[in-house]
Amino acid sequence: MKYQTEVFAHLSGMSHDNGRVVFFSHDMTGNGYHLICTQTVEIDVPEFDMVQIQVDGIDKQIVKIRAESQMQITQLEGRKQELLAIGVDV
Repeated sequence: MKYQTEVFAHLSGMSHDNGRVVFFSHDMTGNGYHLICTQTVEIDVPEFDMVQIQVDGIDKQIVKIRAESQMQITQLEGRKQELLAIGVDV
């Protein structure tokens, strides 16, 4: 499926970008960027399953949240063990 959209090419005035040319879907003039030009581009997007993309995104979020939770649990268990070890030394 082909889509047409307008892109805005800007020269970045941000110090961390070192004057790079960056592209946005809207005009960012006045937000640290200087408009160079606009261009209509055509993008060929392959067929996709909208539901499956959303399900995959949710699965990735679940994996991330589980990993973050496990890290927090591990830290708490470590603090608990430190406190218990202090009690043994006394």
